Amino acid sequence: MDEIRPYPHSPELDQLAESVTHQLQQAGIPSSLNGSDGAGGATVEVDVEEEGPGGVYVSWKTSKHLRDNVWALIQQGESSSPLLQHYGVVNRAMRGAILEILLSSGFTASTTDDSDLSPFTVYVALSSTH
Repeated sequence: MDEIRPYPHSPELDQLAESVTHQLQQAGIPSSLNGSDGAGGATVEVDVEEEGPGGVYVSWKTSKHLRDNVWALIQQGESSSPLLQHYGVVNRAMRGAILEILLSSGFTASTTDDSDLSPFTVYVALSSTH
């Protein structure tokens, strides 16, 4: 694997990230490690915190076109735009789908708090039996 790893972590975390990415791809969800392809889809990132056993985070990334339009609305202060609401619905729906797919595949997964720095994210623990 030629992917650049910006932080040192265990081979088990790399294997978990690759397994999560593979399972999502098997379900038909475009997925990449660390968002390396820049396109929309699921982004799988290793949790590099030094506390605990670790795991991976999975977040949904919409198309660049939608992200750019949403960012423009935010910069303009248009917080009540239907497009912003649509963006939130898409992210919540995809987070739910990703969570259900990973749970069905045998992973120990849960959603993060939407008030967290990374809303709409799924956390997969290293303790997964997969």
